[in-house]
Amino acid sequence: MGFLDYFRSPQALTPLGIHLEEHSYDTESESGHPLHGYGYALRDEHDRAFSWDDEALASHGVDVVKVAGTSHRLKAIQSDDFAPGSRLTLKPDPTNEYDRNAVGVYDERGRVQAGFVPAEQSEEFSRRIARERLDAFVLWAWRDESGKRCGLRMIVGPSGFLAEPPRPLRSR
Repeated sequence: MGFLDYFRSPQALTPLGIHLEEHSYDTESESGHPLHGYGYALRDEHDRAFSWDDEALASHGVDVVKVAGTSHRLKAIQSDDFAPGSRLTLKPDPTNEYDRNAVGVYDERGRVQAGFVPAEQSEEFSRRIARERLDAFVLWAWRDESGKRCGLRMIVGPSGFLAEPPRPLRSR
């Protein structure tokens, strides 16, 4: 651990006080198809909203990231194990032929894969998993016009970063 890593490490910081609030909204995909998004919005103890890329989150070791590759696992992500609020397991995949730093995203039991940490963040996540225990949860899900889940976003942070684990939002 380098000098500056100490100041970024969650142990050196005061708790962030992240609270989760159920939220949903409709939008369109890049190709113009309707999407329904639902899950949790992030707020602090003063009811201030956090954006997914808020520096306050990153400075506390908390990241909100897309789960890459869900389009190849559409059947798997229909399971309630991937509903917003569900706990996830992150597993390094050093034998991955495309990225030796690949990190798979699985259901809580580590049996069913939803996708991967995006390639541009895989090296950082792989290092973090090696040095600290991380908690990960589905934060947000997208449904297409047929009502099927078609994308996920997760929140990842140091063990215990949430005051209370989220309640899974089943069958929405």
